[in-house]
Amino acid sequence: MDAGSKQPKKVRLACERCRDRRIKCDGKVPACENCSKAQVPCIDVDTRTSAGRISRAFQHNAAARIEWLESIIRTRLPDVDLSAGPHLLNTETVSPAPPQEQSQPTIGQNRGVKRSHSAPGQEHGQSHSVEQSARSMALHLGLLSLDVNSSQVHYLGSSSGSLFTPMLRANQDDPTSLFPASSHEPSVDGSQADPFTVYEQIEESRLEQTHVAQVHRLYAMLKTDLPSRRDCSHLTNMFFRHFHAEYPFLHRPTIECMTDALYHCSDVVDEISFQYNGWPASQQWFPCNGEDAQNLNNGKQIAISVFAAATQLFLILGISANLKTQKRDYQYDPTKFHEAAKAALDPAISKISLHALQIILLLVLRSFTSTERSNTWATVHLGMAFAVELGLHRDASSCDSFSEAAHQMRRRVFYCMYSLER
Repeated sequence: MDAGSKQPKKVRLACERCRDRRIKCDGKVPACENCSKAQVPCIDVDTRTSAGRISRAFQHNAAARIEWLESIIRTRLPDVDLSAGPHLLNTETVSPAPPQEQSQPTIGQNRGVKRSHSAPGQEHGQSHSVEQSARSMALHLGLLSLDVNSSQVHYLGSSSGSLFTPMLRANQDDPTSLFPASSHEPSVDGSQADPFTVYEQIEESRLEQTHVAQVHRLYAMLKTDLPSRRDCSHLTNMFFRHFHAEYPFLHRPTIECMTDALYHCSDVVDEISFQYNGWPASQQWFPCNGEDAQNLNNGKQIAISVFAAATQLFLILGISANLKTQKRDYQYDPTKFHEAAKAALDPAISKISLHALQIILLLVLRSFTSTERSNTWATVHLGMAFAVELGLHRDASSCDSFSEAAHQMRRRVFYCMYSLER
């Protein structure tokens, strides 16, 4: 072969048929020679895309179909100006390209094109403003996801979309808006209604019935599934004897107060007035994990929700019942306690909190004593993410926001989760 002769261009990717048959593909478009002889479609295999299989004749077929449709338009609708359609290239400075090339311009073509002076900066200004607005919104989404109704001092991040989605839909012209057009009209005294106040009223009215129904179902479950007070104390003491020395992530005074409160809930199934977090109005305040009370409505509110408290107690009872079963003591049914805990689990861990992290730790301990199949590693990973989200990995000893007892509980919870994760 002469030195000056050109080397044949190497085919980067063989088509699907040539690859399966392990034969050489010439890479011709719209079909290679082997596929043309076999009269079968020539399919490229692109592993970089999710589609994967792309016909080599797709571009040529699309261009031919466009030409066919344009010929029909010229024949049947001669008054339609086909040159008035959208253009990716400036026809004033660049000669028109073939349809298959014009539909997908290359990077080099875009760089060599001069901008039209008929409307200076109009399209660029619009795209720039949209891009800048989208970037500004993306940077501020996290700032909108701070839960002002929570006592936890942490940053939820952009994952909590339910908190800022109603704000983004606050558009009077949007038919799916959560704020109806009448909500923006002036009030009786002539003042403009606050859209966020209106949204809170709408949300309260929408969720009130659902929340009350959930609380009543939980109270009924407590009445039927809780053991006697004596048996509950026996199982709780058994749990602390076996696990508290190695995993001291529970605050025993809180568990005792929480247990008394849950038995009180089982006695007031027909309660119609509730506190914050689902506790009955007749329930007295008690501290949780050394934390102070939540200052809501100018009064003391219980920090832990009734769902989280019920989930913790049922998990403790179920773990102790499993220990009893391992000793061939079948007095208590662990499955009954686990099913009750699962029934209240979703609202219990719906928000990232120290109580939710304690529930995750209890779920891990339950997997140690139960024969049921569970993904413990995924649960531990979720718990570690909760701990980092709450900032438990940071030293808060000099912070005035937590009492000494609360600081110790945060530290214990983190190191228990850290030891399980290691």
